[in-house]
Amino acid sequence: MDLDEDLYTCPNCLPKVRERNEKERQALEEEERREAFENIIKSHWRKVVPVSYRETDITHRDYPQALHHVAMAWQTERELNDSSAKLFLGLIGPSGRCKTRVIGVNLRVTRLFRVI
Repeated sequence: MDLDEDLYTCPNCLPKVRERNEKERQALEEEERREAFENIIKSHWRKVVPVSYRETDITHRDYPQALHHVAMAWQTERELNDSSAKLFLGLIGPSGRCKTRVIGVNLRVTRLFRVI
């Protein structure tokens, strides 16, 4: 509560002003909680995903776009339809084909590690 609101607000308006101030305070607290949570999530993401994968340029000519689209479609399906979506995404293929890199990019947009 602003101490000056009693001095500069008419008695009839005071309850509405106090209610507005309380809503603003609650919204600010919620925003601060959300930002703190996001910072924790980003910190965990940085620990889990190596720097080289975090800095992946998905527009690079050698980046496997088809595999990327499959992984992103899987993630989108999971987020839109949790109850019936598949829980795991398995990428199988020869070494050096960016499977882990694609998963690192996929983690960046998941609900758990949404950092972009």
